[in-house]
Amino acid sequence: MKRCAPLATAVLLAVASQGVFASNNVAVLNQNGTFNNATADQSDATVTFNFIGQTQVGDANTALATQLNSNTLSTINQLQTGTANDSTVTQNGSDTVAAVISQNGINNIGVINQVLSNTSAATINQFDVLNLATINQNNTTTVAAVIGQNGINNTGVINQVLSNTSAATINQFDFSNFATINQNSTTDVGAVITQMGNANIATMVQSNSTTSSAVTSQEGNTNVAQVSQFASDTNISTLSQLGTINEASVTQTGNNNTSAISQQNVSNDIAHSQSGSFNLATTNQFGVDNTGATVQGGMNGIATALQLGNTNSFTISQANDFQTATVSQIGDSNMAIVVQ
Repeated sequence: MKRCAPLATAVLLAVASQGVFASNNVAVLNQNGTFNNATADQSDATVTFNFIGQTQVGDANTALATQLNSNTLSTINQLQTGTANDSTVTQNGSDTVAAVISQNGINNIGVINQVLSNTSAATINQFDVLNLATINQNNTTTVAAVIGQNGINNTGVINQVLSNTSAATINQFDFSNFATINQNSTTDVGAVITQMGNANIATMVQSNSTTSSAVTSQEGNTNVAQVSQFASDTNISTLSQLGTINEASVTQTGNNNTSAISQQNVSNDIAHSQSGSFNLATTNQFGVDNTGATVQGGMNGIATALQLGNTNSFTISQANDFQTATVSQIGDSNMAIVVQ
């Protein structure tokens, strides 16, 4: 964003900021513009060996960084370029954590909370206008969270609680997209949401899960995608939506299951539910108003569906082990039901 010549420049270097009791903390604040407000709070006597860096270029930006409750060996970096951006980072009782918020635009809001966490990292990058990003890390070890927003009025939220060696990423482009990732009591899991277009909604929940992954990609408008992985091990979900008003949901509660969904065009609807183990479900929808559902409760099942046309519907239900089902619908208004 191009700026006019600065009206004011302030540089502050504070060692053991706001207190003679806190040990070996460093705060560096740089302001270039007007009506900027930056606060680096390291006044808690129990915090040691921490760093806060705040840079504001523009007008009416607000940055607040707080380190407290025996927080140690941690860093906060806040960079604001533009007007009326708001950045807040709190590190509470954490060890060797890092937080970065970079904002370039107008009226963006970024919030990072790291509580009782170790060797974890959180990063928010915001460009353009009116984006909201929040990352919460509570009782985590070696987790990473990244939210990137380049557009207008996007919302991204990542919550990581009681998780280890897990990663979550949200990338949002264009207008009014909404994405959330919740990782609760996870180990070695990964989640990625990418949204390009307008008014798309994507949610992911990974709870009591290990070595699982979920990737959702939305390109278009008003698509809805939901992925849930509960009490499961080594599940994989890939979900792609290209078009408008498509809906897809994936629920995985078993182990070693794989779900793959691809939707293109308008108003398609698909649901995958996998409660068994070692199952594979694949659905490809191309057209308008197609619907489908695959339910796998056994072991080593394979379910494959293709819909190429309009207003087709199918249901595949596999309750027994080692079942294989293939549905191919080319044309319009076909209906198929498979029960195994």
